[in-house]
Amino acid sequence: PALTEVREYTVNLVKKFIKDWDFDGFYFEGAGLNSVPFCYAQNHNHSANSESLTSLSDFFRIIYKTSIEIKPGFVIKVNNDGICPSIYNMTQYDVPVIGGPKNKFQLRSNIKALKAIFEENAAVDCNYYESRNKEITSYIAPGGVISFKFTTLDPGNKNAILRTEQSIIIPSRQTRKIYDTQIQLYNKLKLYDGEYLNYYDIAYDKPETHLIKRDNKYYYSFFSTYWKDEVELRGLKKKKYIVRDYLHNIELGTVKGPTDNVKIGFRNFLILEVTPK
Repeated sequence: PALTEVREYTVNLVKKFIKDWDFDGFYFEGAGLNSVPFCYAQNHNHSANSESLTSLSDFFRIIYKTSIEIKPGFVIKVNNDGICPSIYNMTQYDVPVIGGPKNKFQLRSNIKALKAIFEENAAVDCNYYESRNKEITSYIAPGGVISFKFTTLDPGNKNAILRTEQSIIIPSRQTRKIYDTQIQLYNKLKLYDGEYLNYYDIAYDKPETHLIKRDNKYYYSFFSTYWKDEVELRGLKKKKYIVRDYLHNIELGTVKGPTDNVKIGFRNFLILEVTPK
């Protein structure tokens, strides 16, 4: 990344992608994006063997700067394959990507972690998680951004396919209907545009809870195999609020901030919308 020839080649390639092929974004993947080895090639004339490593962040900056100069709003996503993003590179792209989550808890906890590292309203891409699950609430509730490999989400389209690295899966009509319903919820709530409020610890607080504030409303999401007890609503202002089970459109009564409890039972997950009265 320190070589002038490499930088010129990369800039020209970026221009080809955007100007000639009209790309709207790049997706970079690989743990090696965080680092490169020291370079001992004598013909490179480095001022120090570490110059290859210390030039890496600037190399990403050149890609980012060239891209947005050609097309403002151009998006760059980076997937660090499950390791922590490099603080030296993270200012050179727009969207961090979760690296291959193995289960729903890992997905949700990674969303929380990346929002802590970047910012509370950062766009965190969830990395095509739908290939392993038939519900995307774990995307929606913590404020993640969904990514699909579907060619279409039309439940009536028999040609809709889900591509994975191993094979091509033809989703059932029921599966496509589940996605369609939940994507409508995703688009309506727009929790990815909200602010993640860190009032709960995912290791010690039960049930697992995530809180997003958007447009003066609070969205609490709870996750547990089975729960029948009180849940605590934290982070409210000192006023009264109306509580509603958002998914089932059931009003659950009134609470008063800054902290109050609601007794409720659920399986797997629950989303509560709390609105100032």
